[in-house]
Amino acid sequence: MPDPSRGVYFIDKEDVNQSNVEIVGLGTDRRNPDVPALAVMNEILGGSFASRMFQKIRTEQGLAYAVGGSYGYGWDHPGTFHAMVLTQSATTVDATKLALAEIDGLTTRLTEEELARAKDNILNSFLFRYDTREKVLAMRVRLEFYGYPSDYLENYRAALEKVTIADLDRVAKKYIHPGKLAILVVGNGPEIKPGLDELKLGGAGGGHYDSDAETAGGARTEVVSQTKNGCLRSHFETWDSCSPDFAVSIVFGVRWSSEVVRDAPRFICCPNGFTSFHATDT
Repeated sequence: MPDPSRGVYFIDKEDVNQSNVEIVGLGTDRRNPDVPALAVMNEILGGSFASRMFQKIRTEQGLAYAVGGSYGYGWDHPGTFHAMVLTQSATTVDATKLALAEIDGLTTRLTEEELARAKDNILNSFLFRYDTREKVLAMRVRLEFYGYPSDYLENYRAALEKVTIADLDRVAKKYIHPGKLAILVVGNGPEIKPGLDELKLGGAGGGHYDSDAETAGGARTEVVSQTKNGCLRSHFETWDSCSPDFAVSIVFGVRWSSEVVRDAPRFICCPNGFTSFHATDT
């Protein structure tokens, strides 16, 4: 499965005064033996109020309503790397730069204090995730459905306890590649000052994708339809970096859609809530 094309993808929505920034890439699956170390790394990056992204972008700089990030792993397919920032229009670029800096920082600086706190947070969460018979049964059913061993949780917990700084350094350098990440921004274009060009990432086709606009690479995105709950459906008529059967869906709110349309990878964008990124190569 190919990585997303590095660049900034922009969808203009001029009836809002804030931006939803999504930084995305490909992840792995839960059968990967590095998942325990990745889980601890995720906690340090953006998994709690004490995480780097939350402390730097929201607490110290006051640039985000919500912020977080993690390197994802699916049960039966690769997950996605996903970091998000909800910020005012005028602080879009500054908040995005800080998020990228924290992502990049994972490969150069991790501390024993962060390791201990992250492991404690994850291990203590088991008390609440599996504190009833219903929760335990639901997880047992999931493990059986996806073909995992019945003692997966016990082994996973034991592996979490053994994660070291050396493990974190190794997985950060192995899996965190800022140069392979794509950025989607949905916001009010005229209010985003400085403009997204300040990120110096370009677009996948050499420019920013915008509603009803041609880019330097010949790709164009246009609003195809608007759903009843205000979701904007957009599609690329051409996207040189993707095969005809490569589908991309980015979904805001509780709606989830992943669809393959011949020669037309799609973004599905809704105005509120969080965003997910899904990519499949059929």
